[in-house]
Amino acid sequence: MDLKNLFFRTVGDAVGRSYGIVDNERYIHEGLRWLMHAQDIAGDGGVSAQYSLFHGWDGSYIETTGYILETFFTVAQKYRNAEYKKRAVRMADFLVHVQLSSGAFQSGTPQDLPAVPRVFNTGEDIRGLVTAYEKTGRKQYLKAARKAADWLIAIQEKDGSWIQHEFQHRKHAYHARTAWALLRVWQATKEKTYRQAAEKNLRWVLSKQQKNGWFSECDFTTPKWPFTHAIDYTMSGFFASSRILKNATYWKAGKTCADALLRYYGRHVFMPATFDPDWKSVNTYTCLTGDAQIAYTWLMVFQETHDQKYLKYAVKLLDDIKKTVDVSTEDLNIRGAVAGAFPHYGGYSRWNYPNWATKFFVDACVLLEECQKEQ
Repeated sequence: MDLKNLFFRTVGDAVGRSYGIVDNERYIHEGLRWLMHAQDIAGDGGVSAQYSLFHGWDGSYIETTGYILETFFTVAQKYRNAEYKKRAVRMADFLVHVQLSSGAFQSGTPQDLPAVPRVFNTGEDIRGLVTAYEKTGRKQYLKAARKAADWLIAIQEKDGSWIQHEFQHRKHAYHARTAWALLRVWQATKEKTYRQAAEKNLRWVLSKQQKNGWFSECDFTTPKWPFTHAIDYTMSGFFASSRILKNATYWKAGKTCADALLRYYGRHVFMPATFDPDWKSVNTYTCLTGDAQIAYTWLMVFQETHDQKYLKYAVKLLDDIKKTVDVSTEDLNIRGAVAGAFPHYGGYSRWNYPNWATKFFVDACVLLEECQKEQ
């Protein structure tokens, strides 16, 4: 147990401690350094799931390693850094190594036995594998992605949803991101079965959206109070798919949800961790992972619309996160890392620094730089 950090971080949050904001690029490099540290700690090419103030480092999280490698390929190109690319390749090799014989990817870490295949996790890893294929030309990555995609299609429901091998054996709207994964395989292969399966799912998810932008069944565990993390998973799937297919309907679905979140944040200057179907919340804590994702989404909308309000609020929401990130401590287990919640004892990933929170934060900071250059 990390008693020192557990005490000081918890007490600091309780009294409203805030770190000063430094240059945006500093957060990018400190976040990447922390993710590299997490990869080194894992020791198998994957990225440790999280650093817990209670039990230390976990094993490699198979799902999130799949999309963290996308980040590393992006920054490798941005900064012309060969080390970032080498690490991304190691992550891709890890995925190929742990892929199940069915083509699926299991939930959790390789140490979690028996291995339980998961639909969503498989989709997230597919995107990483397709990206690795595109960046390296190595066919083994595309082969693995296709095998995984074929597994998804084989178990897809007639209405386009997934329920077999899915969390809580329930249908989830956040599988819009799984549809995005299938579209990535379609981009690489031009085989229409992948596109057809993706659009089938997107139509099902679209049927779950209310006029106010809300998606039912987009939660992990609590249908009426999904985390912003899951809400953004759903709308990000639509935004990404709309870009690939140039489909205005999918873009509108994502933007209607993004605008509802923007209106709430504009009124309250705070992003609660969960919402109900009327976009109301009683939370006094925030899900920092969801915040980073939403900031990224607003920046995407800004790039398309050039409407300044999206940039304005994305910067503000990112600043909210930056105030919680310690980039000066000598403790490499937490320097540059984003916690699950603020305060640390909030209801999402309590007292943990999950790798996906830092990944999405780095992504948003990188995209912010792109958007500001366009000004």
